[in-house]
Amino acid sequence: MRERSEMHFCMKSKMRKILLGIGIFLAVGIISVFLLVHEKTYQSKHFIVYSDMPPIFRNLILEECEAYYQGVYPKYFSKGFDKRLKIYYKRTASKSEKVFGFYQGAIPAVFMSRDRPNGVVSGWGTLFHEIGHHFAQINYGNTPMWFNEGVAAFLGETSRIVNGKLVIGSPNPMRELDIRNAMEAGNIISISKLIAMSDSEFSTNIGYNESVTRAFFYWLYSRGKLIDFLAKVKDQWHGIETIENIFVEKIGVLNEQFIAFIKTECYAGAYLKDGQDVDDVATKKEAYTKALSLKPNYDLAKYLLAEEVYEETDAQKATNIYINILRSEDSSRYADAAFNLGRIFFKESNFVKARAYYQLSWDASDYDEEKYKAALKLAWCNIYLGDKTNAKKWFRVFVKYDYEPNTHSKDSEFANGFLNNNFTCLNEDKIRYNQGCKYAEEGKLDEAIYQYQASVTINPSFSDGYYNLACAYARKCKSAEAIQNLKRAIKLNKQQREYAKKDEDFNGIRNEKDFQDLVAEK
Repeated sequence: MRERSEMHFCMKSKMRKILLGIGIFLAVGIISVFLLVHEKTYQSKHFIVYSDMPPIFRNLILEECEAYYQGVYPKYFSKGFDKRLKIYYKRTASKSEKVFGFYQGAIPAVFMSRDRPNGVVSGWGTLFHEIGHHFAQINYGNTPMWFNEGVAAFLGETSRIVNGKLVIGSPNPMRELDIRNAMEAGNIISISKLIAMSDSEFSTNIGYNESVTRAFFYWLYSRGKLIDFLAKVKDQWHGIETIENIFVEKIGVLNEQFIAFIKTECYAGAYLKDGQDVDDVATKKEAYTKALSLKPNYDLAKYLLAEEVYEETDAQKATNIYINILRSEDSSRYADAAFNLGRIFFKESNFVKARAYYQLSWDASDYDEEKYKAALKLAWCNIYLGDKTNAKKWFRVFVKYDYEPNTHSKDSEFANGFLNNNFTCLNEDKIRYNQGCKYAEEGKLDEAIYQYQASVTINPSFSDGYYNLACAYARKCKSAEAIQNLKRAIKLNKQQREYAKKDEDFNGIRNEKDFQDLVAEK
């Protein structure tokens, strides 16, 4: 939110405005001095970041902001930044803070808290929203609040960087819920009323008015007119005539179209929010299905529906939904859908497919703050597939991007141990070996092979792991693989030869010369 709307106050006197301005200026000064003294400066071409977040996260902030900058300039704005925008990014908001993201044009700077006292985490959309205010100030100067808030809210909220591109335009469920509830309560939406709204009128019900103005810019975008509108308002400002000229239609007709748009695109977001706000699975699925009936290409609704379907153990239906999402590389849920497909195949011990989908998720994640999770899964897939080299590669990536190792210390400890050739750390080799034994007893030989292979990749000196891997291959009558792994087991422990002579698991290859020669050796 821009500087005159962030505090959500409607000043009634000039003196109060002056005092508020002085207070904000002093507070900003104190915060600036504190961060400048205590934090290393991280800067890119267009941004400077001051933050108490770990270094890797500060880099992610810069990279994400630069990607957003490149996505909106020069497509939507004719002027870029002539100097770096300061970003003060705090990990945790205090309980007294009421606003978790705001823009101060006088500095200029963006102030943001990531973790709110109520447990909600502010995403990149909050940061993008505030950067949007800076673009608006540079390009349009002192604009009405409705315009400034609308362009920042639409281009910022729900926007994501996917496969190297900025993806915008999806509903913001929280805002769409406000609109639907207000309209069902009798509120009448009017484009003419919106663009004539004074700042004081806008501030009296700022939450709802922000939702409506965001919907207006969303509508312009969906009709392919947003770029024209943003270009023309520089010369003609944003009166009724400008809008009518862009569409070549009268405002009454356009208002009807705008309301129809809200009742489909925006209501879809509202129904999705209905589903998010309840615990009952059946109610969630009904709400997400209703959202999709209004907006069939609504990928967030598809994604959430697939999650509920998967939790009900219908993996195939969930798989089909995720694959449908992946048909569009511009989907805002591309990386998430790919990750969940990896999860499905990982659980089925199909580590070849799991690795492929985790790789897709990684490639599409760009600067996502939790992309390290895909790197961790890629490392484990390679362990199961016996590829120690690539397992190490992805563990190194995991460690590099993992900015909160204390929240999953076991994973972090194992990754670092593996990279230091401490393959038996946390007894993970024994854990995988035991899982392999369980699968072998159940006759699930492919799954057993994956687990045994993981155990010996973690611990190359694990004789029992090689022995049971040989047993599983022998039961599948794959003699070459069985003999190769039995040789490794015997090299590490001569006693394994005596076990193999009597083990019924080798009956399928017992008469082969290579096997007989191996067990006959002294």
